[in-house]
Amino acid sequence: MKSENKIRTNLLNIQVQKPAQTSWNKINLTVLISEQSEGGYQATVLGLSDCQGSGLTKEEAIANLNQALSTRLETTEIASLQIVNPNAEHPWMKLAGKYKDDPDFDEVLKDIEAFRQEIDAEMEDYYRQLDAEESGK
Repeated sequence: MKSENKIRTNLLNIQVQKPAQTSWNKINLTVLISEQSEGGYQATVLGLSDCQGSGLTKEEAIANLNQALSTRLETTEIASLQIVNPNAEHPWMKLAGKYKDDPDFDEVLKDIEAFRQEIDAEMEDYYRQLDAEESGK
């Protein structure tokens, strides 16, 4: 299996990734199929209005569209475009350092530590009790 080929550009932190040339690459497209007033059907790729196929039946219209797309893709490429937002901030960073100047912060930390020690002691007692019951059997 081939790895993805990547093209990188520093322009606005944009990365364009092109998939490797393999037989298993498939593209899913949404197709609009409409019945024509003069008879027959028209199949159009949504977002690509110039990619159309027509026929007397829906199946024929889709087959003709598929042929038109195959012909078009012989001379073009499809690439994924990933844009990195340079202004994006991690949501937790808004809270970083929020309580650094709070005079009660150290007291809250001590309360949290005391609570953790209390819970740990309860669990130790519980496990000792289980061990005692198990060894007494």
